[in-house]
Amino acid sequence: MYNNGVLSLTDDESGRKMEILLAGNTGYLTGEWIEQTFLGTHVLICGDTQFKYHKGKVPILRLQEHRAEEIDLKQYELDRIVYFSGFLSLGAKNSGEIEALNHLLEYCRGRAIQFLYITNENGKGDNLLLRNMADDICRYYREKAGVSLKVVSAPCLYSARYSKDWLYKTFQSLEKGKMPEFPKQNEDMADFLYLDDLGELIFRIFDNWDQDDRSLEIPDLFHIRWGELETAILKLFPALKADRSEKREKTVKTVPDSRNMIEKENLEKNTIRKKYGWFPKISILEDLKDQYQDFLDRRQKRENWYRLILSRITGHAAVIKWGEILLFFGFSEILHRVLGNSVQFRYIDVRLLYVVIIGSIYGLNEGVAAAFLAVCALTVSYIREGINGLTLFYEPSNWLPYILYFVVGAVCGYSQMKNRKDIAFANEENALLKDKFLFIRALYGI
Repeated sequence: MYNNGVLSLTDDESGRKMEILLAGNTGYLTGEWIEQTFLGTHVLICGDTQFKYHKGKVPILRLQEHRAEEIDLKQYELDRIVYFSGFLSLGAKNSGEIEALNHLLEYCRGRAIQFLYITNENGKGDNLLLRNMADDICRYYREKAGVSLKVVSAPCLYSARYSKDWLYKTFQSLEKGKMPEFPKQNEDMADFLYLDDLGELIFRIFDNWDQDDRSLEIPDLFHIRWGELETAILKLFPALKADRSEKREKTVKTVPDSRNMIEKENLEKNTIRKKYGWFPKISILEDLKDQYQDFLDRRQKRENWYRLILSRITGHAAVIKWGEILLFFGFSEILHRVLGNSVQFRYIDVRLLYVVIIGSIYGLNEGVAAAFLAVCALTVSYIREGINGLTLFYEPSNWLPYILYFVVGAVCGYSQMKNRKDIAFANEENALLKDKFLFIRALYGI
């Protein structure tokens, strides 16, 4: 409905504001987009977002659970659910979507909830089993359980502000002077959907909700090829020499007006156009400069010295790990000197404790490295006490601490590594069994 010319989804009968759950691949959503699309509602979000806190006209609650299948839905009174498929991200490896769909649709059973599932059928080419499972689950809950459900097959989304999106990663590589590998061939179609256009469609679908047209498809109306998109992206970086320009033939075209690219025949046959009065208005070529400006603005906000150092460090996990090992080694040596003169702690080997902790936390290689540092520190201590190298070498009793450190470091590290592999294998097996169970359940209507 419209309130003073503004889109609103407020419940007319009771005056209660509708509760809407947004789940799945929510990393593209911004606070402003949510306000424009769901004005007059209470919005719950399960998943990543581009904002931590949002102060606006629409109350937005970010749930602690990051996976939809972990939500205890009984504590909420939801009116609508929008699930964004992981296939909306180009090249994304989807996982857990079947479990999430089953959990949310089971909650909708017997309740007057409108469920909108937005996916990308073209993005499921390499995941035929997942596609069939998702389709079967939606069909089962719609036909057997009576869930009010619509499925929208949309093009992929894009965002230069979302760090996991291909466009952000492409801009990031080009900023560093590296030529990225574009995911498609030059002649392939680059079918993408502007986020604001999707928001308008979501509103129109909910505003005209019925039990007809349970499956909707957004056609490709712009007919943009990857060669054109790649050329337009590289034009934003004139200082970068495109090494691949000789290997790949590019078709350079001026970005035309979207309205001139829309085919009237497709629009007349398009159910979305006829019923909802909607069609995509902005192409990715038209939006590319604004996306790049958003990327630059986001980067400039983070480029103070503290965040710059922190981002550089967090991008190198190995540096952090070895830094922690060295830092803890220095701390253990300080404890060894301080506690060495105490009667209560004289018989506690702090260096051995250090080796055990490092090996148990990080693994085999790190445990052996910690043992090597402890051996070096022990050798320095012997030398300070006046014991020369010949005495250390020819007296077998002096070898015992050295051997003990390496054995303990190797055993603790091996145990940690084995436990980590066992846990990873168990998680993979559990996920596989769950997917098989849900597939069989949906297939036979159990």
